[in-house]
Amino acid sequence: DPIKTGNILEMEGTPIIPIATEGTPAATDLARKANEKGLLSQANRTEPFKATTKVVSAKIKNNFADPVDPIMFIAALGNIQSLAQSSPQLQFLMPPIGLGITDGNNSDEITNKVELLSKLVADNNNITLVINDSPLLVEQANNATLRDMFNCK
Repeated sequence: DPIKTGNILEMEGTPIIPIATEGTPAATDLARKANEKGLLSQANRTEPFKATTKVVSAKIKNNFADPVDPIMFIAALGNIQSLAQSSPQLQFLMPPIGLGITDGNNSDEITNKVELLSKLVADNNNITLVINDSPLLVEQANNATLRDMFNCK
């Protein structure tokens, strides 16, 4: 399936982790969880885009608390698309990048990001969009909205 619900760090495939240049991620943040599992090296945290056999990291903002930087976001999607096209044998697992609770989006930005992410997944059959199934109440409403936006039940 091009869109799934679950824990991206427990699924078969190479997870794509959106990161910030600086700042401390929240305890529930995907980057922090990937770091705790030993998936992110110092290079993953300092380079704008880094792909290894275990993980792909893509910077989308300067500080964890900042809104998504539109230039970083577009660069990340371009790098993900290039990687997917150059590595068709690999399966990539991508969260809804740029659509997190702390990403600071207005309705137009959300619509545009959903369209861009949907197109990226539709154009690359080795990218699966994974929406978190977090048990945390603070994330459940956002994740339910994302499932509706991407028509994933």
